Amino acid sequence: NAKTSLADWSYTKPPESISFLADTSPETKTLDFIVTTTDGVVRGKFVRPDGASVSEGSIYVNLNSSDGVYNFGGQVDSSGIFSVAVSAGTYNFYISSKDPQFVVPPISPITLLAGDTKDLGAIALIKSTKTLNGRLMRSDGSFIVDARVFAFRKDTGGQTETISDGSGSYTLLLSGGFWEVGISPTAQTADWAYNKPPQSVSFAQDSALETKTLDFAVPLMGLLLSDGQ
Repeated sequence: NAKTSLADWSYTKPPESISFLADTSPETKTLDFIVTTTDGVVRGKFVRPDGASVSEGSIYVNLNSSDGVYNFGGQVDSSGIFSVAVSAGTYNFYISSKDPQFVVPPISPITLLAGDTKDLGAIALIKSTKTLNGRLMRSDGSFIVDARVFAFRKDTGGQTETISDGSGSYTLLLSGGFWEVGISPTAQTADWAYNKPPQSVSFAQDSALETKTLDFAVPLMGLLLSDGQ
């Protein structure tokens, strides 16, 4: 990507591949890149419920165009402010927060014309009052440790995640609403995989304390291999 979120271009495609002969002979190749011109800006500021600024890098704002063509993003600075350069179009927000105490409120899609700047002003986070507990276990009863457990709300674009502990347990702090929860290994060399769709859980749309449990049963790797044969 460009060095600053306010550059007039962006590149969000996967890396290109290139190969050279594994020898010492001179060899030259050409690899060009086509970037996307950005002509609009979306900015705002995230604050805690008491009005205090969030910490730098604690929130990442992702803007996906409604047609699925563009994807722009950036994180908040030390004042909780974000500024993301985008191309003209309509965008949905997908926002992840690293602070489990708070969740992001719903943010409606926005439409920008070329040259537009959309300032969302101060966006107050919501105190997490809903707790989701659970455990990750293999079919033989052993625990899944150091797994990524993530929760996502389609209606708000809010996301949060945590890591399972030494007993395979996890805790997510959420807000009222309908959440989809999934798991994945944190290491490429993990001895397990989970290929099922995310599980769903819902909490009352209020600020009352509420706790629910959602466990994950992970098949043994040998069983996964035999199923695919």
